[in-house]
Amino acid sequence: MVEVSLLESTLDFQFEVLTTHFNDGGKLPCRAKEGSAHAYLGAPYGVYTTKDNYISIAMVPLPILASFLNVELPDKYQSEENWFEYRDEIKAILQKVLLTKSTAEWLEILEAGDVWCSAVFDYKEFLEHDGYKILKMDQEIITSKGEKIRTTCCPIRVDNKRYYSYKSAPLVGEDTNKIIKEFNL
Repeated sequence: MVEVSLLESTLDFQFEVLTTHFNDGGKLPCRAKEGSAHAYLGAPYGVYTTKDNYISIAMVPLPILASFLNVELPDKYQSEENWFEYRDEIKAILQKVLLTKSTAEWLEILEAGDVWCSAVFDYKEFLEHDGYKILKMDQEIITSKGEKIRTTCCPIRVDNKRYYSYKSAPLVGEDTNKIIKEFNL
């Protein structure tokens, strides 16, 4: 038997932040002013605007990133101990530089240096990406009125099998009479 709760799965996405919250006296996180991707990580971790779109940058030593961006950072930003305390200031410096090139240009530069980064997709870009297509997460269902709509399928696999349902959720009360009859109510 496999049991999955969507609420529990969503909570698990936040395990790092919730674990910290449970163990630090219930303090709320102090987020960066802009582009914050994680409340408990310092610069340069975050999302930045580029000339034409957005780029996300993960954990990378700041001096290494600065070398790829060709930016000089003040001495107080060189030590990892300061990357959280000064993250807003650091991110503002990085943001100015990242605005000078397109996302594709920055990806070419940063990926060549093994910097963990990614373009930020809108739905159109995401749905056209091979990473989405390979998952085969979309399906067509038929509503109780006979209309076809495209939606996502169940994300759970059992024995490596994906389950699809071609029937939509029932309308409110749609099956009431069948249930009353089935259970002799």
